[in-house]
Amino acid sequence: MSVDSFLFTSEPCRADLSVQTMLVGSGAVILKKHTEYAVGGLLGVVVIQGFGYGLIFDLNFFLRNLSVIGGLFMVFSDSMVSRKALFAGIPSISETDRKK
Repeated sequence: MSVDSFLFTSEPCRADLSVQTMLVGSGAVILKKHTEYAVGGLLGVVVIQGFGYGLIFDLNFFLRNLSVIGGLFMVFSDSMVSRKALFAGIPSISETDRKK
């Protein structure tokens, strides 16, 4: 198996895997299920596409990916805030309890 035939067959596999990861990750973010894993998968796709297509040093592509990564970090931080981790025996105070 030559290098050319390997690259020819690996590119469609990488593209298929990227599309599947984007579909599953986007669906998980919309449904708010396993958001941390979904953001990690989508972030991985963005980085792999940058290096895979050799456009990491193109300014327009880099700035577009930077904005996508910023949006993914916003989704990740929202999932961390909305996730409630209550420890046993420690009372919690919500915003409505503080106003009373």
